[in-house]
Amino acid sequence: MLLPESKYVTLGRTAIGDWPYSGFLHSLKVYAGVIQEEEVLQHYQMSKPGKTTIKK
Repeated sequence: MLLPESKYVTLGRTAIGDWPYSGFLHSLKVYAGVIQEEEVLQHYQMSKPGKTTIKK
């Protein structure tokens, strides 16, 4: 998801103002720019127990 430049971000709200999401987020990461598919996979793999570094 690419977000517009702003100080604030709203998650779970539709364009017509509904709030269909009523759950919880366990972990959330926001990046300053677009990350590549390989980086997404690396971050996912790093989220597994016992992992400590990202290979570049």
